[in-house]
Amino acid sequence: MDKKYTLKPNKALGQNFLSDKRVLCDIVNSAEIGENDTVVEIGPGRGDLTEELIKSAKKVIAIEKDRDLVEFLKEKFSDLKNLNIIEADIRDQLLNFEVGIWKDKKYKLVANIPYYLSSFILRRFLEIENKPQRIVLLLQKELTERICAEPGKMSLVSVMVNFYGSPKMGSIVKREKFDPPPKVDSRILIVEKIKTPKNINEKIFFRILRIGFSQKRKKLINNFHNGLRIDKDILLKAIKELKLKETVRAQELSLTDWKDLYQKISEITR
Repeated sequence: MDKKYTLKPNKALGQNFLSDKRVLCDIVNSAEIGENDTVVEIGPGRGDLTEELIKSAKKVIAIEKDRDLVEFLKEKFSDLKNLNIIEADIRDQLLNFEVGIWKDKKYKLVANIPYYLSSFILRRFLEIENKPQRIVLLLQKELTERICAEPGKMSLVSVMVNFYGSPKMGSIVKREKFDPPPKVDSRILIVEKIKTPKNINEKIFFRILRIGFSQKRKKLINNFHNGLRIDKDILLKAIKELKLKETVRAQELSLTDWKDLYQKISEITR
């Protein structure tokens, strides 16, 4: 490179660069990338993961907000034909996945994203019509483990991800592998078998879910009574018909329980 770049991580953008080859290869292997696959990478940073992705994928679309990094990446990978570097904030670019240039195109989402974007990226890419075929993200270890929690320890985010796909945990990545090191360790999250559930109004389902988790320590009946304005006796009858405990709390339910509750509450409020 002729140009000199001072590629210091931008704290305001939540940048933590990862260059460990073993970890990068682990992320790529988790994505199960074939020679005909298109991969979308968010926040490529200095291009370390990008470099591994372009070895396996037919095409990589790297979306980077930092202008200095965009210039660096374009120079670093100037001779590659299977890489498209886009300067954009993914929160603005998502519209293209729904109605623009990527609508109906198949792709996998693979990235080491800033922690502050984790929930947004997961939620929005699972909600949009043109969902990824597979998602592999490096997230905070605690968040990955929360997403993959079993019934009894489930949260709003874990039910949401399970609603659309099958999440599983990959390897743990220690904080010292990053530049600069974050305050916590990370863990690979893999989401496969992604689809849009049939015969469910997603807007209503997630309204019920949010109300159910609104006060986790309270009984589900109380949350639904306060949030949906449904008589407690009616709610109690519905809970019993589903063979759930009267004292059940949101985190104790499985995805199947939530779908059954959605059907019952839809019948009650129809």
